[in-house]
Amino acid sequence: MSNKKRCRHCKEYFNVAQGISVPLGFFHSMECVTAHGLEKAQKARRKQNKKELTKYREKTKNTSQWLNELQTLVNKYARLRDAKDGCISCDKPSNWHGQWHASHFYPRGTSSAVRFNLWNIHKSCSICNSHLSGNLTEYKPRLIAKIGQERFNQLESTHRAIVTYDIEYIKRAKVVARKAIKRLELRMDVN
Repeated sequence: MSNKKRCRHCKEYFNVAQGISVPLGFFHSMECVTAHGLEKAQKARRKQNKKELTKYREKTKNTSQWLNELQTLVNKYARLRDAKDGCISCDKPSNWHGQWHASHFYPRGTSSAVRFNLWNIHKSCSICNSHLSGNLTEYKPRLIAKIGQERFNQLESTHRAIVTYDIEYIKRAKVVARKAIKRLELRMDVN
């Protein structure tokens, strides 16, 4: 049987007769016991501080911050959903190596009713979305071809409505969006 053990703190091997056994483990000196205990306590304190900071930030968020977080998730879902499609506004194929955006046919700032409606959000290249303001002359016929005239008419009839979202609704929607993204990512990994 070996008479050497490894110190839990400094990871050095030493003779068992020279070591100290405490409930935290086996150490080769009292300095290692103290240092290990301090490190553990500091790590626990940092973890607790991080939790408290996260709770504080969640409590002090305003509605627009919550809306932006939800919008980020919905946009990610739309880009994942359309991963195999090219740009909705031009002929760029899905294997184009530029940046992809989630383009809103009706702008999210002026059309709060359809801000999160997935019929209104589609994958678009950064050139069309940012530099050509959505390239709407090409977007509209392709959107109708993709979602159908009936759904487009629904979008058109509801996009002017003003909708306000409360924080509880946004929190629930974020949970749903995260689950949907996870399901979509798993489905994409399988294929």
